[in-house]
Amino acid sequence: MKRHFYKKETKEHIWILVFCVSIIALTLLFSVNEENKVCFFAYNLYQLPETCFFKVVIGVKCPFCYMTRSFISISHLDFERAWNFNKLGVFIYALIILQIPYRIIIILRRLNSRADYGRYKKTSSCEVNRWHDSH
Repeated sequence: MKRHFYKKETKEHIWILVFCVSIIALTLLFSVNEENKVCFFAYNLYQLPETCFFKVVIGVKCPFCYMTRSFISISHLDFERAWNFNKLGVFIYALIILQIPYRIIIILRRLNSRADYGRYKKTSSCEVNRWHDSH
């Protein structure tokens, strides 16, 4: 039972890692043009529409407005522009970046401990007691 939970937990770490790496990879595929529009690659031909529900429907900026632009700017090493787009975006991007090595370490530790579990699981407590009694 415990091993099944352990396996499920490892899969969750893998999914979080894939999600974080995907976010970073996607921000590298986009750019922000001079009019502050998000474009696919560096081409102004493929501008993405405004996606913030509050800004489009209600006309009010939410705390997450311009978060995508902030992420894209950070990925292109334009930190000042990222800070100007959305200050919260800089901190959330940092959290996402920090998740990548953290998740890799957790996954590797779990895989190593699982390999150790397979190596030692053949020894039962009875065999250990017999070995201890004989020495």
